[in-house]
Amino acid sequence: MALLDVKKLNISVETGGIEKSLVKDVSFCVEKGEILGLVGGSGSGKSLTSMALAKVLTEEYIIKSEAVSFNGKRLDLMSSRELCEIRGKDIAYVFQEPMTSLNPLLTIGKQVEEAIILHNRSLSTRVEKKDRKRAVLTALADAGLEEPERLVKTYPHRLSGGQRQRVMIAMAMITKPQLLVADEITTALDVDTQSKVIELLLHYREKYNTSVIFISHDRKLVNRIADRTITLKNGEVVENTELGADLKKEFVKEDFEDEEFVKKDENIILKVRNLSFAYSDTNLFGKTETKKVLENVNFDLFEGETLGIVGKSGSGKSTLVKIVSGLLKSENGEIIYTKGYEFPQMVFQDPYSSLNPAKTIGAILREAYILGEKRKGERPRFFRDYEKYRKEVLDALEAVDLRSEIAYRKVRELSGGQRQRIAIACALISRPKVVILDEPVSAIDAEVCDQVLELLHRLRNQYGLSYIFISHDPDVINRTCERVLGLENGQVKEKES
Repeated sequence: MALLDVKKLNISVETGGIEKSLVKDVSFCVEKGEILGLVGGSGSGKSLTSMALAKVLTEEYIIKSEAVSFNGKRLDLMSSRELCEIRGKDIAYVFQEPMTSLNPLLTIGKQVEEAIILHNRSLSTRVEKKDRKRAVLTALADAGLEEPERLVKTYPHRLSGGQRQRVMIAMAMITKPQLLVADEITTALDVDTQSKVIELLLHYREKYNTSVIFISHDRKLVNRIADRTITLKNGEVVENTELGADLKKEFVKEDFEDEEFVKKDENIILKVRNLSFAYSDTNLFGKTETKKVLENVNFDLFEGETLGIVGKSGSGKSTLVKIVSGLLKSENGEIIYTKGYEFPQMVFQDPYSSLNPAKTIGAILREAYILGEKRKGERPRFFRDYEKYRKEVLDALEAVDLRSEIAYRKVRELSGGQRQRIAIACALISRPKVVILDEPVSAIDAEVCDQVLELLHRLRNQYGLSYIFISHDPDVINRTCERVLGLENGQVKEKES
């Protein structure tokens, strides 16, 4: 008997009295100890399918099926109370963006311990506090995290992307679940960290006989870990393949050719000089320790240039651009905008976490425009300038190749590619001269990635922008950047012209 058996799963959503089908008659099974790859492009229904198994989806989604069985029990017939006993304990989820899953107000130790309290009542009393701490440290170490004693006192924002993802995996595996659903958990990581996470999942399979549903748009990566693969397209299963089959599809990639920007002092738009940054952490024994993140970083950005910043997870890339954008303050060093532009805009890696889910797209863009006007010293008046705002919103949508009707929709109603275009529109609506792109295409499939890169290239030429572009993908960097800055342990290790 299979551990998980899904028969004719259907998911739909009702909008304007019309029911729209998102997933159609999806059937598959997962054996004990098996790793099943679930692949497909943006909007194919991968995540919806996985979340529908234990009914993690919100109430707006309509879920129907012939049967969804787990260990011989019908999940589709269970009440919410019964499913709560299974979610997290027997079926655990690890989602794509750990920063949106982790509580920024709690330390790592408190959050991992919370997973024990919720799902393992035998260790949840005050008498067993030492046992809980020991279990937390063991789980973090088992997930390949160094210095777990220090990490338990650390907050999520002070960890690298790879470390945060390992913490999420540790939280999921601390209850020794029978099935782990890993939803795009490697897309935002560099190649070395991706390999370590893959090895970690294989380690858990070997040690605990854990079954895994590994969701990714990267077919080559899925083939490295999965025993079988299920391919989804437009919510339907189009392929069911054994390990070893080559599912990789080649997309046409065009190199971007422009007139070479002129590297002269008078064309420098941004100077960064002797930039350093460090975090202070308190360890398990109450001792304060300082961790250097950046040390004496120097670089220039020229007008019309795309400067690439590369480095492994934890090298200091995201911290650097947050300081340049003003989101963090550095201990020392200088950031000089030579042309008088002091308000660079950022496009973050995960648009879902950077866009307000409660507001319509039109309201999000209008707010971004108004904030930009205020920074310039203007005093916008909503009712007087309503038509002006409306035109700016529609122009911003047109600039990123989106229809005007999207202004009335919310973030959850858009695909990954559409969300990223909205994030780009938010950055450009205030007319900046410098745009910082922090892994803007890492979470989308190859075809949509090409479309977004072409869009960024066109917008740079159209508006005379300068980009700082962070990516762990050498192919993306080589195609888009004129120069590359390499970071290692917070220091500049190489510059390529």
